[in-house]
Amino acid sequence: MPSRYRTADQAWVRERNLSIVLNYIWEAGGPIARARLTEISGLNKSTIGALLAQLQAWGFVRELGTQNVGPGRPGMLIEINPDAGRIVGAEIGVDFISVVLADLKARVVWRRKIDTNGADALAQPQVLVQAERLVREAIDQAAAADCRVLGIGLGVPGLVDRAAGTLLFAPNLGWKDVPLREMWHAAFGVPVIVENEANAAALGEKMLGVGRQVEHFIYLSAGVGLGGGLMLDGKLYGGAGGFAGEVGHMTLVPDGPQCNCGNRGCWETLIGPTAINARVQQAAALGQTPWLLALP
Repeated sequence: MPSRYRTADQAWVRERNLSIVLNYIWEAGGPIARARLTEISGLNKSTIGALLAQLQAWGFVRELGTQNVGPGRPGMLIEINPDAGRIVGAEIGVDFISVVLADLKARVVWRRKIDTNGADALAQPQVLVQAERLVREAIDQAAAADCRVLGIGLGVPGLVDRAAGTLLFAPNLGWKDVPLREMWHAAFGVPVIVENEANAAALGEKMLGVGRQVEHFIYLSAGVGLGGGLMLDGKLYGGAGGFAGEVGHMTLVPDGPQCNCGNRGCWETLIGPTAINARVQQAAALGQTPWLLALP
């Protein structure tokens, strides 16, 4: 095999190992011993030492001192350096935009949320301008703290081509084929990940919330629309087409109400928040539930 291929393979393995070790340190949720990293990663001590030296040089991790865990030399403790950078999280909803800035321990240090008119397809450019303005504010906040922004995660209510970072279709927004990753990478110059908002929430619960110790679960999102993120074996499951969690647009009643997606009888049209509100209003108007009439 030509040496250039071996070099490429070695570089790929090193990058992968750096990512694995950094993730183990982050998942520990606090200081972790070098010996423990060697144990759980399956890598030898010298490799762990070299990888940690690189991560320290980049500023992503820091040493906290030693800990006596048994006979022999005390073990060195390592933890994530929360101020090595900042991450921007953004969500474009049907009627809101939310942006947060977090440190590398996932602690939110700044947040903003505004209402929008995103349900009108004509408002798409204005909504994107508003979203980009909030992201720019977050980046400015990071700069004021002398921290660089390492990347942006964007959640949207629709079908997403994850590989391309394109919003394929958002029925409740009226948006189609919007190359969000390309647009935001050009605007901000940092890596951008675009994900369906329910999938992003499911990943958040797996990494930081009630799903940390659970391997299989579904996260249901009920706002203006209805969606879901499916986790199997601890990983986000998209199915053959990548849209396995999109329960809101599963057809339950073939001749049911018209849905924004173009189909009829979708789950969202029957039990989504908008549908429930319409049924409650109808019941109130007919006097079927008198107590509803007293509601403001």
